[in-house]
Amino acid sequence: MPEWLRRIMDQLEALFFGYAAAFLKHQGVDCAMDEWPFNIADVPQQEGNHDCGVFACLYMELWAGHLPVEYKASWHKQPHVQEQRTRIAANLLLWEHNRRKDEIVEGAIKWHAKKEKEKGKRKRR
Repeated sequence: MPEWLRRIMDQLEALFFGYAAAFLKHQGVDCAMDEWPFNIADVPQQEGNHDCGVFACLYMELWAGHLPVEYKASWHKQPHVQEQRTRIAANLLLWEHNRRKDEIVEGAIKWHAKKEKEKGKRKRR
C-alpha cells in the first residue's frame, strides 16, 4: 500500500474509533476501543472509472455471505460488472421493503408494452 494511502487510512482509523468511543461513552458503555482490530481488506481494484460502487457492493455481499458460490472466485472480474450492476439494481428496486416496488413493477410492464407496440408498428411498415 502506498505511504500516502497508509496515512489516510491511519487518519480514518483514528477518526472512526474516536467517534465510536464517544458514542459508546455517551451510551454508558465502557470498553477499550484501542484493542479493537482495524483491518484493510486486500481487494482487487476496478478498471472502469464508474465501477467502484459495484465493487464495494459486491465485496460487502461476499463478506456477508450473500453471494452465490459461483461468484466467489470471479466477483471482481471486470466483464461481470454490468451484469452485477443490473442484479444489484433489481434487488434494490424489488426489495420487499421498498414501498414503491409495485409502482416500479407496473411502470416496467407499461414500458415493455409500449416497446412491443412500437416494435409491431415498425414491422408493419
